Amino acid sequence: FRHRGDRLWYRRLFNDPDFEQLYADRWFYHRDRAMSNKGIESIINGQAAEIGTTRAIRQGFSNEGSWNSELNTFKNWLTTRADWYDGQFTPRPVYNQNGGEVPGNFIVKFSPSSGTIYYTTDGSDPRISGGDISPSAIQFEGGVTMTKVVAEGDRVKVTIPTATAPPPGLGWTSALFNDTTWLTGTTGIGYDRVNTYDPHIDLNLDATMDRVNTSAYLRLEFNLANASSYDVMRLQMKYDDGFVAYLNGNLIASENSPASLVWNSDATGGHPDTEAINFVTFEVSAHVGKLVEGTNILAIHGLNDGIGSSDFLISPELEVGQSTVSNGLVLNESVLITARTRDGSAWSAPAEAYFLVDTIPASAKNLFISEFHYRPADANATELAAGFTDRDDFEFIELMNRGSQTINLSGVEFIDGVTFDFSTAEIRSLAPGTRVLIVKNLAAFEQRYGSKFSSQIAGEYSGNLSNDGELITLVDATGSNILSFTYNDQSPWPEEPDGDSYTLVLISPTGQPIPEHGDPSSWRASASPGGSPGDTGSSNYNDWKIANGLPIPEIDADPDRDGRDNLLEYFEGTNPNSSDLASGTIAIESLTLEGIADKYIVFRFRRNLTADDVSLAPQISDELNNWLEGPANIVLHERTRISDTEENLVFRSTSPSRSESQKFGRLKLQLK
Repeated sequence: FRHRGDRLWYRRLFNDPDFEQLYADRWFYHRDRAMSNKGIESIINGQAAEIGTTRAIRQGFSNEGSWNSELNTFKNWLTTRADWYDGQFTPRPVYNQNGGEVPGNFIVKFSPSSGTIYYTTDGSDPRISGGDISPSAIQFEGGVTMTKVVAEGDRVKVTIPTATAPPPGLGWTSALFNDTTWLTGTTGIGYDRVNTYDPHIDLNLDATMDRVNTSAYLRLEFNLANASSYDVMRLQMKYDDGFVAYLNGNLIASENSPASLVWNSDATGGHPDTEAINFVTFEVSAHVGKLVEGTNILAIHGLNDGIGSSDFLISPELEVGQSTVSNGLVLNESVLITARTRDGSAWSAPAEAYFLVDTIPASAKNLFISEFHYRPADANATELAAGFTDRDDFEFIELMNRGSQTINLSGVEFIDGVTFDFSTAEIRSLAPGTRVLIVKNLAAFEQRYGSKFSSQIAGEYSGNLSNDGELITLVDATGSNILSFTYNDQSPWPEEPDGDSYTLVLISPTGQPIPEHGDPSSWRASASPGGSPGDTGSSNYNDWKIANGLPIPEIDADPDRDGRDNLLEYFEGTNPNSSDLASGTIAIESLTLEGIADKYIVFRFRRNLTADDVSLAPQISDELNNWLEGPANIVLHERTRISDTEENLVFRSTSPSRSESQKFGRLKLQLK
């Protein structure tokens, strides 16, 4: 549909090799998504559901069967046409595994049908404008030697199943199943009342299947030596109208099969006679590990589209292959691979695969939001001149892996606050201790912060963060919450991020106890406006003690003898070499909460905003033996920023302190 005579101006665009390539690339982009065969069928099903059978009959269909037949014809025509159109382009490379989680030292291999494969590992395109090979592209040195282990005409065992025989389940697909009572013949198998399929049928099922059942079971046995040496496998099928294929009891491919498969299942769609007599190739290399040494069983559940169908055909072939690689691609870290096939001057569409090497799933134990910017500063003159007029464009969210292993971000998704899915992000894994950014507007972010953080940006999110606070929810691949919390712009939350262009920073995300995202005391304002995206934005005790030249560097030492040890001096931002008066107090004070005045234990102290490697825990006790802490006992009451790097904090007990009771308080500091 690109050469219509009344679109001469459009046809001329294809004289540009880059336009021609973009056309092919866009076609396959959608074929991998909404325009896949399953996607096309899903769209038709959705539209058909809106119409409904009753309305369809009112519009001229005689009954539900004729309506469903028309739907199946429509699905089949569109999917067949799409498959044909795929074949008009240079075939894309096929990976031995299409990305996902792999162990260290995994070797990536390709199996092209023709041409030479070029790939990149830096996210760039192997093809450059004009059609030449990119300087950063790497040629894949290798090929595939294929061996046919099941061929048309091979011996086959067949049965037309009943409700009880063979027994329900998939036992009949395994190598151990006894099929001695089944029919014996050679492929293909089927029947045809009008003889179209006769040249393709060796074992005729006219008497046993026609008008009896829509399902047939096939078992084909083959022997294999050195099974572990094969890394490519392809199934080829002639079929009318559907099938499910199993290798040694493991499902490897299906077409037009229902979600719930039983002994008398129908095909969910048709496969026209003109197409059914030609082999269709199904790439099943992902299941090559199911091959075993010695006897193997290829089992097929053949499906017809109706009990009254006039014909049926199933004829399988299976071939396995060994990649010959002189310089394979060994993976030791997670990477996005972009590959194209070049055949003469023609290029295929890109085939992308993101490999996650030695990763574990993201969870609440290893993935945290470590910083976010919900109300950035207004655009300055330079930013306005560049076209960025909305302060929200400069928002960002930073996440951190606090664990000891690389985590897999695929399936991780923001569903409240903003919307972002890491499954298609530029970054889909996160090494221990590293940080990743998602931004509202990439161009605006780089205008303000430069490009030094670009390698840490996974992509742009939809929506924006509320200036008044809101719920943020991050879920894992199963839909379970990784974190869900509501932030606020009012005390006891830091107030500087609301209007003063500071960010909210999680205090010591790697420390113990694990900080609670919903607890205001777990957060601080950034030390400087704009925050520190992609970085810690904090100091550490070791650097501080060196900078101060401490003669006695231990955290409990007190070189200036003011009664305040080094850890407290570091935490409060005071000079460890000069005697200071104690700035913190713990006392019983009168506070008015929700209009009611009462007495509480109150902690007042100063904090160095950058000392994120120190955890603090105000504690209370009645008898000096059992000390209570945490938000059930003590909460942050208010906070006041006193400089770029310091703030005053006020904590209070959750319960009033009665005059007749005895209370003790202390501040526990711990270097993380």
